[in-house]
Amino acid sequence: MNFKKLIITFSGLMLTAQSSIAVPYRQETAMLYNQCEKQREILDKTVCMHILRGYLEGEYVYFIADWTDLKSREFSQYSEEALRKIHRQERQLVQIYISMLPAK
Repeated sequence: MNFKKLIITFSGLMLTAQSSIAVPYRQETAMLYNQCEKQREILDKTVCMHILRGYLEGEYVYFIADWTDLKSREFSQYSEEALRKIHRQERQLVQIYISMLPAK
């Protein structure tokens, strides 16, 4: 079986989602989406949503060390306004993907 696993860490919290099929279920993904939206800092929200989008697109799997690296390397260069725009775009894509996922 092809196992797909997503681990997102921030502020001491770790999210783990695992699915034995290539496409996760809507409920599992909605829980991850909600955790991303609960982040206080726009940088954390943006990185979390970016990772979740990548997970849904099947591009990559992020593990614990990658969260900090992605945050500092790719997203820290943006202003708060730019981060809000990126977050909004990522969130819209994730919402579309979630709506297309199977319920169970």
